[in-house]
This record gives sequence, C-alpha cells and structure tokens, in this order.
Amino acid sequence: GYFEASIRIPAGRAFWPAFWLVPADSYTPPELDVMESLGHRPEEIYSTLHWDYRDQKNGHLECKNVVADATRRSVVYGVLWTPTEVVYYVDRVPITKIAAHPSMTRAMW
Repeated sequence: GYFEASIRIPAGRAFWPAFWLVPADSYTPPELDVMESLGHRPEEIYSTLHWDYRDQKNGHLECKNVVADATRRSVVYGVLWTPTEVVYYVDRVPITKIAAHPSMTRAMW
C-alpha cells in the first residue's frame, strides 16, 4: 500500500521527528521508516528499511536525502510498499527504490 504524511520538521537538539510503519502485531522487525530527522540537522532526512535479520549480518538499508526547507514548510513524505519493492517519496516524487526483503509479509500500520 501507499502511506503518506505532511510533516514540518522542528529544529533543535533533542528533537527526533519520525514517521514509521511497524507490524500491526507490534513485533519488529520488519519496520519501514518513511522519514526520520535529527533536530540539530533537520535538513537531513533518513528513510530506512529494517527486516528480520536473524540469519544475516545486516538487516537494514538506509538512504539519506536533503530537504533544505523542511523546517519552514510542511513536506509530504510517503512510501509505496509492494511485495517486490519499497519506494520512498518526498512531495510525491520518488527519491529512493529498495527491493523488499522476503521477510516483509506482515500487515503494518
């Protein structure tokens, strides 16, 4: 499915705004981090895919993008999750495409 939220990032130390999808049964991983930002660097937006990594060394893929005016306006962050891929969006423009991990089969919200 496709999920999105309009978010204006607060600036300042100790802020950690985020928009995540986690399994409906509350057991993670998997987890889709649509956007995360650190308050002292609010222009850096991280989008991360976490999967069940018990059988692997690395269970996540992360991308970093710059949204220069994220503290001055609401930005629409989105994710399209299909059985084969995860596509991240900023203002409804695709910014990153990652192959969906086979362990990502549970309903998320």
